[in-house]
Amino acid sequence: MSKPHVNPDAGNTSKPDIAANTIYPALARATLFELHANLLDLLRKGLSSRKAPKNLVVVGPGAEALPYSEHLESLTSLLDGGNLILLDYNKEICDKIPAYLESKGFASRFRIERSKDEGIINPGNFHNTVLVRQWNIRDGYPLPVASVDAIDMTVSMHHVTLYASDIHDLFMHARSTLKTGAILHLGEGDVDMKYSERKIKRFAHDVLASGVPGVMVSDSRNADFSPRKWQVGEEDAEALIHVTSNGMVSIHHADVKMVSSHLAKSGYKQMHITDNAVVLPLIDHSMEEDFQDMIAPIRAFYDAIAELCLRHLDPAHHEEFDKALSKERSDAERGIVEYYSLPSTLCDALINTGFIIDEKRHTTNGPFVNILAINQE
Repeated sequence: MSKPHVNPDAGNTSKPDIAANTIYPALARATLFELHANLLDLLRKGLSSRKAPKNLVVVGPGAEALPYSEHLESLTSLLDGGNLILLDYNKEICDKIPAYLESKGFASRFRIERSKDEGIINPGNFHNTVLVRQWNIRDGYPLPVASVDAIDMTVSMHHVTLYASDIHDLFMHARSTLKTGAILHLGEGDVDMKYSERKIKRFAHDVLASGVPGVMVSDSRNADFSPRKWQVGEEDAEALIHVTSNGMVSIHHADVKMVSSHLAKSGYKQMHITDNAVVLPLIDHSMEEDFQDMIAPIRAFYDAIAELCLRHLDPAHHEEFDKALSKERSDAERGIVEYYSLPSTLCDALINTGFIIDEKRHTTNGPFVNILAINQE
């Protein structure tokens, strides 16, 4: 099978997330205050019986390392001579954290280090240190096996879990890094955005049903990694389904009319047909299933966040907030960048990878959930 040389991601591509946006800390304070309060309470609960010094890893801390930067005394007591290790894939964020923590008085209690080394971090070699490392958690943890007492992933894991299998992998990485009896905290949105994975599988099924013996799927939604590829049907894939970083799908096959005709009969609506490809959105607002299973839950989720922001955010930030939230909502509705999973899905994956669920708290302010899990033997 041959296809022309095209740039499927040309045009309206999207940056990974809004975490580096200057409005983000204000948004976090306005929407995540209860989630953060629960986080600190659960960390105290989970670490109270751990032997000092205690090492805490935070995944995706953001430029102001919230809520830790606002609780220096509590954090000092909590770690009891141990270390705070901050991992974020965004270089700009990592570069900002040390200066911000210094402005909050952290240098009086901790040594602050912006690590540019790519080697293994051994917490045993540090004492009362905040270590900031640029790192993508999909690569695992740059730490020895069984070396930390707690891992916190608050509104971070949904960016790196396009597929349900990614959740399993992330939890296995965490288990390897945590000591026996250590804790993993998750703070996530209470909404299902994994419909996009199911939709891609539906594309593959429907293209096969059109009479094509084999299909190769190539998913390029995460621009930071090579495309995710897998094959459906016979080994000699005659069709290629390519999902782009801007939420579009191109289906390449020698007989485009045959494929497009079957897709039309299967309910697909917004199709653009060229000589060698069918191009259509991953999430189609005009398809009832897409709207009910993806668009409607996403809109309810962001409406709840918007209500919180308008209630707690300084009016001076409302215009910038509208732009930031509209961008994130648009990404989510296209099936890109935002990949939240239901709390039940996360808990099932935790149990299946060997964790014990200690506590689950749904926030009363906003659509969020805290989950505390223990790494059992």
